Amino acid sequence: MKDLAVNQKVEICRDNEEEIYKSLIQEVGEGYFAIQIPSGPQGWLTLHVGERVNVNVFSPSAQYCFTTEVIGRKKEKNIPMYLLKIPEEFTRIQRRDYVRIKLTLEVFFEPVNTEELDNLDMKAELSRRGVTLDISGGGMQLVTDEP
Repeated sequence: MKDLAVNQKVEICRDNEEEIYKSLIQEVGEGYFAIQIPSGPQGWLTLHVGERVNVNVFSPSAQYCFTTEVIGRKKEKNIPMYLLKIPEEFTRIQRRDYVRIKLTLEVFFEPVNTEELDNLDMKAELSRRGVTLDISGGGMQLVTDEP
């Protein structure tokens, strides 16, 4: 998992528990990452080596969810940390505002430039044809024979 980075936000919870604890990644090593002791509404989360936990990692482009194992503890510069195994399997959750849906539709359009937008006649006939590949709340991907 290449998106793990120092100071990245993470959420931790035990299996079969709903309480979420927050932490930050302090170190990323070969096969592991270290987090500061997670804190939550009930205080600090105490974990034990061998315990399995559910983790959410937040990167700028996505959120990742996985279950992993506590493989150790360490203290560096007076910061106590848990060492967690980097998982082989994880789920990526899209973090964009709009979901993109694959959809093929015939559409008609007329290209305009920014200066023409204010004077655009919405009742004008659209003479050019294209096909959508996907759509979202932010727009659509359009295929056309037009140059």
